[in-house]
Amino acid sequence: MDNELYDYSPIIERDPIHWPDGARVAFYVGLNVEHFLLGRPSTSFYDATAALVPDPLNHGWRDYGARVGIWRLTEVFDRHGIRPSVLLNSDVTIEYPQIIKAGAERNWAWLAHGRNNSTLQAGMPADDERAYLANVVETIEQATTAGIGVRVVVDLRTGEEVELELTFDPPWTPDRMSDDAKFILGFG
Repeated sequence: MDNELYDYSPIIERDPIHWPDGARVAFYVGLNVEHFLLGRPSTSFYDATAALVPDPLNHGWRDYGARVGIWRLTEVFDRHGIRPSVLLNSDVTIEYPQIIKAGAERNWAWLAHGRNNSTLQAGMPADDERAYLANVVETIEQATTAGIGVRVVVDLRTGEEVELELTFDPPWTPDRMSDDAKFILGFG
């Protein structure tokens, strides 16, 4: 495979993964906690109303997550001792501080996931995107003062954008869906 983003490493040539306490299965709960701007295009379940401003059907399901869904999921996580990794829009820290408080009380892992789900990074000039991401990370770090590490999530990036993502400390992203295990991103 010709790929400048990471080296080819077939699973049959690697040491097996050993989980703590001899566990045979591990799983990751990546919980998107997002804010959507009213009247701005975004993910739509129902295309027939997507052109309406505001779009009541699609905005309704988006808003449901922060109003109801997150609290029902929190009950499930508490009941089963699950610590989710929250892919967090930084606007959530301002719009829904109760969610941040609940996550901090439970020691959730925080991953920066853009400002909101109505502002896309794709196509931003590199300097603008760097400033945008720095603001996102700073906002989340300030809101989650429990010493929780913030990781940058940059959706579906290639080339120059991967290089940008590698400039953050620590340089880590769960958005590479091409393996069962972590691997090194780089160029060559």
